[in-house]
Amino acid sequence: MAELTGSEIIAKCLEKEGIKDLFYIMGGPMLLAEATCIKEGIRMIDVRHEQAAAFACQAYSRLKQVPSVCMAASGPGVTNLVTGMANALVDCCPVVALGGSSPLSQFGRQVFQEIDQVELMRSCSASPWQIFRIVKLPSALPYIFAGLNLAAILSILGALVGEFIGAQAGLGSLIVQMNNNLDMRGVFSVLVLLSAFGLGLHYLLGWFRSKFLFWSPDERNITGL
Repeated sequence: MAELTGSEIIAKCLEKEGIKDLFYIMGGPMLLAEATCIKEGIRMIDVRHEQAAAFACQAYSRLKQVPSVCMAASGPGVTNLVTGMANALVDCCPVVALGGSSPLSQFGRQVFQEIDQVELMRSCSASPWQIFRIVKLPSALPYIFAGLNLAAILSILGALVGEFIGAQAGLGSLIVQMNNNLDMRGVFSVLVLLSAFGLGLHYLLGWFRSKFLFWSPDERNITGL
């Protein structure tokens, strides 16, 4: 199996994610990453300052409505990205920043351009809770409500079948007793009651869906908004 360097993995992942352009400034720690990105067909746009790369990414994402990537060398090169990254966070623009680093094995020994870049950038990115609350949960809600809608129907059928088989009480058991007594009116009355209960549950879930998924285009079409 062919071995890949970290730079090659970065370049291939960016290409796979559809990144066409990358804003960067030439730096020693990132030379191999920059060269492999070029080999993968990514257009490298050189700037004169790292801050310009970050602000260019913000504008790129804002205008094209796609994620963008900027790249800088280690230490001061990464710190120069911070202002643009903070502005992109406030502006809700999906910008990815890549930076070189001093050797991790020698961290804490004041090696070349040693700065705790991860902690520095953490304040310029969304927290795990923000990602869950703003991105992951809303995107999962349509599937959650679809599952609840299906479960509402199957739960009634499951309870009914269970009462048919082994219960001594309940609507299922009542249907069996009425059927044995040839009481068809009673059987159909229970079925109508179950249908009304199922419809009520379905519309209740639909009401909750309209309140929680008011932002969904499909929901707007359904409600006529």
